[in-house]
Amino acid sequence: MNSNLHANEPDVSSLDVGELYILYKKYAFSIAYRMLGSVVEAEDIVQDCFAGIQSTSAQDIRNPKSYIARLVVNRSLNLLNSARNQRESYVGEWLPEPMGDSEEANMPEETMEKKS
Repeated sequence: MNSNLHANEPDVSSLDVGELYILYKKYAFSIAYRMLGSVVEAEDIVQDCFAGIQSTSAQDIRNPKSYIARLVVNRSLNLLNSARNQRESYVGEWLPEPMGDSEEANMPEETMEKKS
């Protein structure tokens, strides 16, 4: 029964970090962004996780997707609990940073001009 749970997972022993990065970058970023609300911090966490995987033996990882998810969650929690993050307090309603291709594309004035 356990062998069917991970039927879609690739064989980790044949993958290098670059291939894992291509497969799971978006997944890892989505977790980090939901936890942190910042594109820059989420990208930093993802890069840090995949850099850390390079020093890990492929035989030590049974399920790469869950391993990467756990790395991202742990590092995101560490960042959220860090002294630096606790010193920076925002007064007001907190909203996540918008994700867009460029800042101009998200400006209301630009949107209105495009509709005209």
